[in-house]
Amino acid sequence: EVVGKSAPKELVGSSAAPLPSAKAHKGDWTMDRDSQDFLALDEELKANLRGEKAKRLRDVREQMRFILDTDDVACSNGEWSCCKKKEYGCDGCAC
Repeated sequence: EVVGKSAPKELVGSSAAPLPSAKAHKGDWTMDRDSQDFLALDEELKANLRGEKAKRLRDVREQMRFILDTDDVACSNGEWSCCKKKEYGCDGCAC
């Protein structure tokens, strides 16, 4: 399915509006089959699936939290012993 200047009427609207881009494209956007199938679902089902996706992603992030993205201490999980704040780069509590 091609979306762009010649997009079908059912795909044109606020949800199909082109996103601003740093560079323009010479061609048209070709939507993959999974995206077409998802957009064809009724609104309630799409909302339910989006909610389930968000829940599952939160669960996975929490389960994988112990795997740090870098070896930088500033990216680690923990808390300050003085004020119990949990962000390494937060404002200090000492006057």
